[in-house]
Amino acid sequence: VFSQLLSSMDQILLKYFGYDYEVGIYAANYNLSEKSIFAFLAIYASAFTPILYKSINKENFNLLNQIKKGLFQFLIIAIPVVVFLSFFSKKISYLLLDEKYVEGYWIIPVIAVAGVFVGIASFYAEVLTVSKKTKTLAMLYGFAALVNLIVNITFIPNFGLKAAVGATFISYVVLALIIYITSSKQLKLNYVENR
Repeated sequence: VFSQLLSSMDQILLKYFGYDYEVGIYAANYNLSEKSIFAFLAIYASAFTPILYKSINKENFNLLNQIKKGLFQFLIIAIPVVVFLSFFSKKISYLLLDEKYVEGYWIIPVIAVAGVFVGIASFYAEVLTVSKKTKTLAMLYGFAALVNLIVNITFIPNFGLKAAVGATFISYVVLALIIYITSSKQLKLNYVENR
């Protein structure tokens, strides 16, 4: 639920504050960008997670090394996609979107970079999932959604579309940071408990 709120709250608040035209521009360009990164993330995570769970009970299994390996492989694909989207965002918008949405092409690289942070968060979230700390994980997503809400409410009335894009970027970076910090602490706890 919080994940869904995190990715759609900007559009809801743009509409609420009367930026009706901008909602379409934002949604069209956001979806192009986010789906480009999340497609690779979904494919990789659906292959990575079962491997992780299968290996978890093996002797000398190092969860952090496995996550770093998976993240590295994801970034090898995601970073070139971000670079491609950055250089060709205007052409991609012209090619795939209605002409009235093309002016928001600048949104594509920003959301693509933000999507990489969500990818990083997804890999480190596996520490919490494996450690059966899914309530903690939900709270972290909830916190990031709250950050998104606060930034949007504070800045959309004066800055509109730019505030919505900025709020998404900020909240995705916050999500990655808090999941990384919490997962790192959990890994230390797991290490102490297993000694």
